[in-house]
Amino acid sequence: CTEILWGIEYGFPQRIRFYHAIMGSRSLKSGEDFGKLKRVYVIFICNYDPFGYDRVKYTIRNMCVEEPEMPYDDGAQTTVLYTKGDDISEELRQFLSYMENTTQTNAVNDTLKDIQKMVDIVKRDGEVSLSYMKGFERDTIMYEKGQAAERKNTERERQRADSAEKARDE
Repeated sequence: CTEILWGIEYGFPQRIRFYHAIMGSRSLKSGEDFGKLKRVYVIFICNYDPFGYDRVKYTIRNMCVEEPEMPYDDGAQTTVLYTKGDDISEELRQFLSYMENTTQTNAVNDTLKDIQKMVDIVKRDGEVSLSYMKGFERDTIMYEKGQAAERKNTERERQRADSAEKARDE
């Protein structure tokens, strides 16, 4: 999963957790062995520094707080790329510049030119583009609808219980 964030600074760690949860839940079927759980890599590209250390790259993994040196690999990793950070290779600088402004002009090397060709194809195919860009929004809407339905069911059950209690009291 890769997301480009321009100026969204609130709830960043929770956003990371959310994406890992979605991807993890989709990689196993009910009753499947946890050993089959796929590795999950989430990549964020930001035009702001979400942690304030002016690093180009932050790699985030889970660990044991009491034993930080203890090996613990749950298969989840997040990489955060800050487009304005210091100490960066020219190739990564070109890539991040391209990500900030995805144009033919910024496709300055063969890799970026190949990416630009794919971008052009996706942009021409509106259905693919919409599907790609709206996937997580659609998931969020479905989740919210499910929560709303659950609240409605809970309220209905509470009213039913209140009515039953009143009938007993009378």
